[in-house]
Amino acid sequence: MTFRDEGEALRQRLAELEGELAATRELVERVHGRLDAPPSRPASWKRKLLRIGGCALPIAVAVGACLIHRHHVLAHEAVPALRTLPSFPFEDLVSQREAESPHPEKHARWNGRVKKATGLPLAPGTACTLDAILRGEDEARHEATITCGGRVLYRSTDVAEGRSDAVAISALEVPGPRPGTARSLLELDDTGVRLGPRTEADVSTEQGTADVLSAPRGEFEVKIQFEPFSEPYEGSYVSEHTDDRLPFLAARHAKLRVLRSRGPAPVAPDASCDAWMFPVWGGQDSPVCRVLVRCGTVSVYGGKAGFIDECEMSGDEPVRFRGDRSESAGEDVAADWDLQAGRLDLTYLDHATIWKLELAGVTETPTADVK
Repeated sequence: MTFRDEGEALRQRLAELEGELAATRELVERVHGRLDAPPSRPASWKRKLLRIGGCALPIAVAVGACLIHRHHVLAHEAVPALRTLPSFPFEDLVSQREAESPHPEKHARWNGRVKKATGLPLAPGTACTLDAILRGEDEARHEATITCGGRVLYRSTDVAEGRSDAVAISALEVPGPRPGTARSLLELDDTGVRLGPRTEADVSTEQGTADVLSAPRGEFEVKIQFEPFSEPYEGSYVSEHTDDRLPFLAARHAKLRVLRSRGPAPVAPDASCDAWMFPVWGGQDSPVCRVLVRCGTVSVYGGKAGFIDECEMSGDEPVRFRGDRSESAGEDVAADWDLQAGRLDLTYLDHATIWKLELAGVTETPTADVK
C-alpha cells in the first residue's frame, strides 16, 4: 500500500470515528434531556451516563491513535485538518447533576452478638456492629461494614472477585423515638461464586439474622444476631422524610387482654398483651403505620420489627389498622385494630393450622419507645 492509499484509508477511518462520536454525543444529549424530566427511579440517570461514558472513551482513544499515526506516516502529504469536536465532560456533568439532586448521607449502626463462629476465635456473645453509610434512595450508593470483637469481617466495598452483579443493600427508614430522628432496617445480599478470596454476607436485621462467610474456601463462618433497627440518628438520608410528612407524630400503645382464643393460639385466654402503632413515611393518600403486638415475650403480630400496612385516620388521629401479611409460603397473618372501640382481632392461617385471638383494652400515647 502506498502512502497516498494509506492516507485515504486513514481519512476514511477518521470519518467513521467522527460519525460514531457524533452519534454518541447525540445519544448523551437525549439522555441529558430526559434528566430534566421527573425520573421514575431517582438515580437511574447516573448509571446511564456512566455506561454512555464508557462507550465514548474507547472511541476517543481510537481517534487519538489514528491522529498520531497519521502525523508520523503522512508528514509529507497535505491532509485536510480534522474538524475539532466540542468536548463533552462526563465527570463535570455528573458532578453538576449531583449538585442539583443531592443525596443526603447518614451513618447508621446496628448492634449485635455472635451466635456461633467457626474458624475464628469469636466466642458466643462477642459484641458486633453493622455500620452502614446510607445515601439517598439509590441503593447502589449504600455501603456496609461488619465488625466483631474489633475485627472487620466484611466490607461491601471490597473487590468483588468475579461476581457479576452488584452488592444488594436495601434499607427501610422509619421515624425515630424523638422528633427529627430516624432509624432503619437493613437487608444485605452479597453472595455468589467467587474467583478469589472474598467475604460473603447475608443479612436481614428485620429477622435479626446475619451470616458472614469467607469465600471461596470457607475458612471461617460467623452467625450474628443483630437488633432489628439501627441506633437513632439525627435527620434522614431521604430528603422527603420530615416530621410534617408523617400521618401522626406520637406513637400509640394499648394494654390489652385476650378475651377469646380459638385454635392452637400461642397464648391463652386472659393473657396480658401490648400493642404498639408507629407512624411510617408513606403515600399522601394512604397513611402508613407499623404495628407490633406482644403477649409477654411472645410476638403474636409483627415479628421483631412490626408489620407495615395502611391505616385509617380521623383528622390527625389514627383510628384503625388493617394488616395482612404473608410471612412465608402458605402462611398468612391478619390484624384488625379498632383504636376507638379498643378491640384487636388477630388471625393466623397456614395450610394446616388456623388460630384466632380477640383482644380488648385501652389505647394511649406511650411514654417510651419500643424496639
